[in-house]
Amino acid sequence: PERPEEPRRVTLRSSLEEDFGVDSWNLRAEPAAGARVVATVSMGEVLEVLGVTADGEWLRIALPTTAGSVGGTAVAYAARYFAAPSVLGQYEAFAPLGAPEPRGGGVQPLRADGGGIIAADRVQSLLSELVGLRHQYETLLADRNDELTRARTARRIEDIMSKLEFMGISPEEVLSMEDPMNLILFSRTHSFSHRDFANPEAETCWLSCLFQALWHSVVFHVAFDLYLAPAKCTPGPGEKILAALQRTWSQYALQSAADARRASRQQDPDGSPDSDDSLEASPMELVPADDLVDAFGVGYGDMSEALASIQNELSDSPNLAAKAIADLIVLIPLTTLGESWPVPEMAWRQAQEWKVHGSPLIAVDLSMPPLTRTSCGFVARLWLPSARGAEDDDSETQPMDGEDQHSESDLGPGHRLVALVCYLWSFRHYVVFCRRQREPTRCLMFNDLPGLTRGAPKELDWEQVPDACYRYSLTPRLALYESLDAAEDVVRS
Repeated sequence: PERPEEPRRVTLRSSLEEDFGVDSWNLRAEPAAGARVVATVSMGEVLEVLGVTADGEWLRIALPTTAGSVGGTAVAYAARYFAAPSVLGQYEAFAPLGAPEPRGGGVQPLRADGGGIIAADRVQSLLSELVGLRHQYETLLADRNDELTRARTARRIEDIMSKLEFMGISPEEVLSMEDPMNLILFSRTHSFSHRDFANPEAETCWLSCLFQALWHSVVFHVAFDLYLAPAKCTPGPGEKILAALQRTWSQYALQSAADARRASRQQDPDGSPDSDDSLEASPMELVPADDLVDAFGVGYGDMSEALASIQNELSDSPNLAAKAIADLIVLIPLTTLGESWPVPEMAWRQAQEWKVHGSPLIAVDLSMPPLTRTSCGFVARLWLPSARGAEDDDSETQPMDGEDQHSESDLGPGHRLVALVCYLWSFRHYVVFCRRQREPTRCLMFNDLPGLTRGAPKELDWEQVPDACYRYSLTPRLALYESLDAAEDVVRS
């Protein structure tokens, strides 16, 4: 429910930028902190307010558009307040157009009798609710007959964590106890930062693509950060792969943090380019693959064999956590010996026969000979659920043996696709498409020799991947799936 108001025009308070460095504000599809961002308003832009939500927390904003909405107007929501826990205040983010703003004390905190809520009290309330929901979720894990309540509880937890982040409480602070369950829940909807690798000798794509797939996996990323990071685990003399993963992991994370700082400092408060010329002139560094090469060996190799080597070394480690993480991974080989194209259903049946279908991470190794461009696109469509239903009039793209209708799940009832690694036979080169956790319908395309796929976007919808495979003759080579529910079961046990 919303409180109707007369339309009025507002702008962001300039004192937000002066006092807190806030020069833009997100507009969302729904009145919720975790809702999709549909637009961004900058300092000085004028907005038309149509109303306020019943709780007084969100402004209903009119967005002019040409189509897709009644009367030519789209509606979005803007958070009404800026919360600053460091000064125990919650502040009006917008001011009426042309109205003077108070000076001397910056933006004025709201009084309790004016409908304001002290930020510290609200943070404490949200944290208390989060603890209660966390215990409720753990209880629901044991009850497989109440999946709906479990899903609703998970969504509420995600919403609270988004609100806390919006109020200035970072995910790192919320998860400071390093609880595996909370980390998994948080990572369901938060994408990991992304970096590119160097490949000066054109021989390390098999290693960098594997690393990218593991980095963007919630299950592996959380497990590595919690148990295999350098501060948590010291590799033995013979654990060269683990040591290389640790060093590369640290370099990747540090350079991602540097990118974030560079982006935030790229403009000064008045919107002009940063005055530090060295910051603007220095290109973003690529993550080196040297440590991985030293561990796996110089020269070209097979990515599936590299994954098996990681699993074998972790299995042989004296570190119990490393052994446990090795047990999270299963590698299933599929071949094309018959007249049927390989499909996810074949991999799932194999997993069931081997009794490994409950593994949190399932990697499917697709061994296929060189394919035509059309077949590359068709096979990719088979392994991307969102694209399987699309029709293709080209006779070459039809299934060889009249494949059955596919379900909407990625693999079995609970595993979802994290990464699809493809192989460019003409150049003996790997590329990988990695899921964006925050936007699961989209993925990142990583290619450490971008000249081989000129014009390819770095981010695209999953449903566009078959077209990319067709255009660049990319043969699907390995599909990595994960089940967060299975990972949670492992944590509980």
